[in-house]
Amino acid sequence: MNRSFVVSQYLGLIFFTLLCAVVLVENPFYAAALGGVFLLIAYVTWAGIGLQKSYFNLFFYFILMGYFTLGKGFAYLHIPNTPIYIGEVFLFFGFFISLSYFRPLFLSHFKAIILFCAWGILITAQCFPKYHIEALRDSAMYYYSFFSILIFTILHHQKKSIDWLWNYLLFAFKFIVIFHFIFKLIVFLGFDFNLVVPGTENVKLYWMKFGDLGALLAGAIVLLLMEQKKKARIFNYSFLFIVTVLSFMTLSMNRGGFLAFAGGCSVYLLSQPFSRNTKIIYFVFLAAIVVFLLIPSKSIDSGGGRDFTKDQVINNVASIVSSHRGGGTARWRLDLWSHMIHKTTDTRTHFIFGQGLGPNLAGIYGFRSKEKVKPTKHPHNFTVNVFGRMGIIGLFFWIMVNLSYFVRLIKAIRISNGTLRDLLLFFMAVWFAMLINSSFDVYLEGPMGAIPFWSFMGVGLWLTTIAHDRFCTENVLLQNRAV
Repeated sequence: MNRSFVVSQYLGLIFFTLLCAVVLVENPFYAAALGGVFLLIAYVTWAGIGLQKSYFNLFFYFILMGYFTLGKGFAYLHIPNTPIYIGEVFLFFGFFISLSYFRPLFLSHFKAIILFCAWGILITAQCFPKYHIEALRDSAMYYYSFFSILIFTILHHQKKSIDWLWNYLLFAFKFIVIFHFIFKLIVFLGFDFNLVVPGTENVKLYWMKFGDLGALLAGAIVLLLMEQKKKARIFNYSFLFIVTVLSFMTLSMNRGGFLAFAGGCSVYLLSQPFSRNTKIIYFVFLAAIVVFLLIPSKSIDSGGGRDFTKDQVINNVASIVSSHRGGGTARWRLDLWSHMIHKTTDTRTHFIFGQGLGPNLAGIYGFRSKEKVKPTKHPHNFTVNVFGRMGIIGLFFWIMVNLSYFVRLIKAIRISNGTLRDLLLFFMAVWFAMLINSSFDVYLEGPMGAIPFWSFMGVGLWLTTIAHDRFCTENVLLQNRAV
């Protein structure tokens, strides 16, 4: 066992011991749960599996599933009275674990991300003396991107098979669909969940925003369609039906979430020929519309205070192309975006460096969302937020991050086939859906959106390297046969 393993184990032991000691004062059950997580890590590590494997498995099965099921409630698990949340804990572990396996060669895959983070660190250093902890909190806009490097590094070292990844994703997203359908159905029937996150007063343990759910539903339906294409199963039609019903619930509650769902689905459907399975998809979609129209009007408390009704769906659809039909929230967002862009371009300093990480820009401008008592800090559009806080240079690096990732995915898809091609299409669909959701909500500014987004980008980049290696190997074999 090398030195990094030993250091990581001792650091982990000390950190989790302090963590449990601090939390024990606030909530003994919470401390016991965290202690259990540490014991699990210790067991799989000292049993010979290896810390890097235990971390990766725990990350995918515990962290991502936590964000995908409990949403904001899971993200709020933290050390009381500190800004150290569960996402930061795993980022801390992953940093030390991946040190031994990172190679300078990997830097070529992350040039844009490294430049984006470097610029963000510079802005944070400028703003910290004035805004202190608020500057560090806003730095989550860029530092969660380290998850992409971390996941890529561990995957590259472990050399996991794409079949393993396919089976995990298929199981995970089927579970996510059933989980949210049951919870939304229970809420629809009039029941409520009063269980709150330990260490908080009013943060519910189950708090999945419909916008975030829309991006997940896009990934779920793409995976189901891919599986159905490989092997038609009647059982999958029930999942497709449930996803469609949930998508209409999302449309009723959140226009951005439905656009994310529709955008992610479009990425896959545009890449497929019109076939028998496509006709079945349209049939299931129409059947879900009929069921939705037959459902009586019912109010669902999702944090936004909107009614689950046919009229609300019509208004949300209309608001996509007209802010006058969308009510106050659509007009409020557009006004805030234009005001932030104007203020950022007003002076040369703001245009280059932005207005900084830390200040409550929406509150300073006098904007207050009608849905919240507290002024909204972020403008509900990540790209506008990056420009407003990190200037034109930060915006350029952010665009380059996504453009370079998109180009790599396209190139890999063109030279791939089978399961590998399906996985690349899946990660492209989810990436596009998450980007759309980030344009209508505070999504990539927090861990419930940023950690899955950057982690999936790391997996996607790893898949592009596999596609490239396979393509080169096949070309060499063909050349050898020709000789």
